[in-house]
Amino acid sequence: MSIDMLNSEFLTIPGSAPFPSNTWKSEVMASFEKRMLDPENKFPCIFGVDAVVRKTLRYGFIDAGACAEQLAATLRSFTSICEELGRRTSLVVFFESWNAPEETHESYYQEFWELLERTASFDEVPWPSEYAADTEDSGFEYCFNGIPMFVVVNTPLHTARRSRQFERVAITFQPRFVFDDIKAGTKPGDNARKVIRGRIDEYDTAPLTATIGNYGDETNSEWRQYYLDDGQDVISQGKCPVSFMTRKETKVTATKIFQETDLGIAEAAAKFLPTQGGIELQRDAPGKVHSWHSHSVHETLVVLSGDMVAEYAAPGGGPETVTEDKATAGTRIELPAGTIHQSTAGDQGCVYFIIPEGGRAAHTVSHGDFLSESR
Repeated sequence: MSIDMLNSEFLTIPGSAPFPSNTWKSEVMASFEKRMLDPENKFPCIFGVDAVVRKTLRYGFIDAGACAEQLAATLRSFTSICEELGRRTSLVVFFESWNAPEETHESYYQEFWELLERTASFDEVPWPSEYAADTEDSGFEYCFNGIPMFVVVNTPLHTARRSRQFERVAITFQPRFVFDDIKAGTKPGDNARKVIRGRIDEYDTAPLTATIGNYGDETNSEWRQYYLDDGQDVISQGKCPVSFMTRKETKVTATKIFQETDLGIAEAAAKFLPTQGGIELQRDAPGKVHSWHSHSVHETLVVLSGDMVAEYAAPGGGPETVTEDKATAGTRIELPAGTIHQSTAGDQGCVYFIIPEGGRAAHTVSHGDFLSESR
């Protein structure tokens, strides 16, 4: 079955009906699609409308509580498949509730940026070097799982700026590659901007925002366009309220150990199964050793029962850099591509999931004599 026809735990396609009709998720899907496809009041973003029609857009749904963790999981799923969906794709994430303390744009704005910052803390892939993590840099774009994305916020508070209004908070993530064939200065790009801005003039009663600009232009601050107020253009003045610089400086390039909730096989499969691709359920007998090796892709291990001793070297390091950890049920081990490691099952054996990044098959290289290399 084509990937375009599949829903997953975190992603839903337009036109599908995976939820009961009386739930908030089914209601926002129906409302959103009615709005996007309204022939009388044409929605300004022609590419968003096209993505709904083509079913290359994806929906995500964030239940109340632990929003950053849920958003990170949703972004991880979407960014793993977005390039397969084609140039006209986006992710629209709907929120059951919004944790801002006040019903004001200022409060919503602060919560939005803090949510992006918290979500970034769950990203285990390095921030792409070609995109700035400093919001004051014209090369900034929000990145997750190695994918840069332009972000748009819709809220129930918007009235004059109708193109940014929705009955619940919704955040749209558009991969940067969506704009590759419609760059400013090209005929298709200039024509698209003319059409979109013309539609905004008809759709909104608020004036076109003065913060609008083109990515990479030295006078443009991309982040200011993410959350617009209702026409005053004052909310995003000054500096961005959060920083992603530490995210870039502390990116996960070495093995990391996390303690998850103790999950059963079914729960873990539902949580970690990618939208496309597979994971491996592995059982090791007591004392089983997987000798020193490395993989071509980032690999995640999730221990379901029993335990193992995991040994791994620092990135590019030799035997003197080896670290040893005991992993019990609920332990998640993140092994960046190329990490030299081995594991030994405990006295009761070990059952665990092996999860290659993006569900892709990994090429494995043996390093059987690793510990004796410098001896």
